[in-house]
Amino acid sequence: MATTAFRVGSLASDVVGSIKSCSANALATGHYMTLEFPIGVDYKVPTGKTFYITSISGYGTTVNTEFYIGHGLTGVASAAVAPTSWTPLVYSFFLVNASQEYHFDVFLPVPADAYPCILSMAGNIIVRISGIEV
Repeated sequence: MATTAFRVGSLASDVVGSIKSCSANALATGHYMTLEFPIGVDYKVPTGKTFYITSISGYGTTVNTEFYIGHGLTGVASAAVAPTSWTPLVYSFFLVNASQEYHFDVFLPVPADAYPCILSMAGNIIVRISGIEV
């Protein structure tokens, strides 16, 4: 690796394209939504890579919004049907106040060929994640 030029959490890269910032909007309780990068395109971890989510920011439109983050083998667009082989990585990020942005520093691996995804457990949730492909 050449000189480390980019860092997300504890992982570093000298390749700009390995840093990703994805977003998702699950429109209702019980809806799954694949994270998108760029907006409108379901993000799939490339073959041979692992995507490490290092930060999550989000807010809900109602009080006590709750969401899970995980991955599946198919993309979904704010639907009540789970992606194929849905695997939760973390049970429950809890957002107490409506329209207040929350931030979580995490270290969550998403395997190759998987689509990172959120599941809203209460209300409409808007989530942004950052991470690095290695």
